[in-house]
Amino acid sequence: MDKTHNISLGGFSFTIENDAYQKLSTYLMKVRQFLGDSSDTNEIIFDVEQRMAELLKAHTQTVEVVTQEDVDYLIEVLGKPEQYVDESQEAITEEKRTKFSFKGRKLYRDMDDKKIGGVLSGISYYFQIDVSLLRIIFLLLFLTNSFAFFFSTSFWLLLYIIFWVVVPPANTTAEKLEMKGVAVNLDTLSSFKENTHSQRKEWYRSVTDWKLGGVLGGFAQCYSLNSTWLRIGYVIFSLLFFFTRNVGMLFPVILYLILWVLLKKEGKEDEKNRNAVKESSDKISKESHSSSFFWSFFRIFFKAIGYFIATIIFIVLFSVFLSLLLSLLGVGFAGGITSVLLTDYAPFILSEWQKVLFYIILAIAFVLLFSILVLFCFKIFSSSHYKTPKAWFLANILLFVFSLLGGLTLAASVCKNFVAENRAEEKIPINVSSDTLFIQEKHIAPWQYSILLDSKGDGKSGKVHFLKLASTQEKTPFLLVETYSKGRNIDDALENAQKINFPLEIKDNNIQIPNGFSLKKGNPFRFQEVYIKLFVPSGKVVNFSSFPTMKRGSMLPQGTFQAINDSIIKK
Repeated sequence: MDKTHNISLGGFSFTIENDAYQKLSTYLMKVRQFLGDSSDTNEIIFDVEQRMAELLKAHTQTVEVVTQEDVDYLIEVLGKPEQYVDESQEAITEEKRTKFSFKGRKLYRDMDDKKIGGVLSGISYYFQIDVSLLRIIFLLLFLTNSFAFFFSTSFWLLLYIIFWVVVPPANTTAEKLEMKGVAVNLDTLSSFKENTHSQRKEWYRSVTDWKLGGVLGGFAQCYSLNSTWLRIGYVIFSLLFFFTRNVGMLFPVILYLILWVLLKKEGKEDEKNRNAVKESSDKISKESHSSSFFWSFFRIFFKAIGYFIATIIFIVLFSVFLSLLLSLLGVGFAGGITSVLLTDYAPFILSEWQKVLFYIILAIAFVLLFSILVLFCFKIFSSSHYKTPKAWFLANILLFVFSLLGGLTLAASVCKNFVAENRAEEKIPINVSSDTLFIQEKHIAPWQYSILLDSKGDGKSGKVHFLKLASTQEKTPFLLVETYSKGRNIDDALENAQKINFPLEIKDNNIQIPNGFSLKKGNPFRFQEVYIKLFVPSGKVVNFSSFPTMKRGSMLPQGTFQAINDSIIKK
């Protein structure tokens, strides 16, 4: 029987024949000589031994002793040191590796570029897609719940956990190479430490095509697209949402901001490569288009469209901001800024000096908008790259700071008008001889709005609440009308509550309760509301014949009710 040796290879124990042992030792010695005395030599040798151990375990299986044929198999798979290719051949090999193929590719969890377990990073290597894009898609699917493919959030979470548990991590060099679809041999193992860059596509924020953070510029560079047409496409995509005229029109803007935050900025090495490519492409572009009038025309035309749409988006965002601000104060309107200026809501919210400051802030905002439009025109039609003057920049910064400080001052002073609250109460007797009262609603204002203006400029509000119908020991039925308001202090709040005009009508046994109240022009709006309670003596009957929008509080149904002793009973 041939002499055998017990060896440790890649952390595993093997029994090997003497001839096979000598051949394996010689092979490893040649590998070490080829690698030289670099700092990574020992680590690369260990990676090679790990790969050998994996191959031997799979190749020998039930065989207990490693033979010379097994060692020959290892050398055939890993390759001999003298078979290493030169740099040109290596470049060709790398180019071939970048082509997408499932052959030799295995699914692992990427532990080097992991966020949560490395699942998505490993999948991106397997399918050769951008990991940032994959993460964004998964995040959108996770957040949109059942919107996408009718799957719930728990489904995507469970799917991610299953992948985390089932898919093994890529810990060894051989596993990392298999994850990237690279053949595991002596060549790739030895060069792994030097060539650690990813072969998959990476979406970064471009530093050479830096328009609005370089998000679309980086996407264009990643997938070899024209960034100008890509931006035009995104603008058209945004306009489709803009015409919906609801909160969804902000989706493209929010999506762009999310991408700006999530995507990494392009590195210096990538930047150099991008610059080299850009210089060559620009040179070709100039040669082919320098004498083309139509190209210049279309370039200016589409650039103007882009700036125009950016201006429209700016105006829309400003309008939305102002609309939200006024809606928080209880002002309802449909025409945006134009309604505020033409129908004169401001006197209901602001004092005289506050109105002056408000219009000054609006004027500054429009000056800034006009200034930005002028700058856009210079950038569009300038023959060379137009640089923004420092004086213009400083002037606009000062205007912005002034408007911001003015806005904060205005907001603080307006908020002081709503710090206190008070109530005014009025008891209105109903002197009728009939045993039955007929209650109807008089429609004067849509209840869902805090305040709207009529043709006379008076404010109307639908904040009226019928709280309850109750019995009383008094002989005469009566209405208890309570008006509520806010103000700078308690006295101011009481004065504002007393300025409410509540047009209640009582004719014999017919009572018409309005579903709203009015405020004369000049009287401030301070979240006024009206609360109504109806008290009837025992034996009286109350018929609610038309009460569709005011049954709040106790949620009384329509019908006929009678007071018997201390109770109200429906007949």
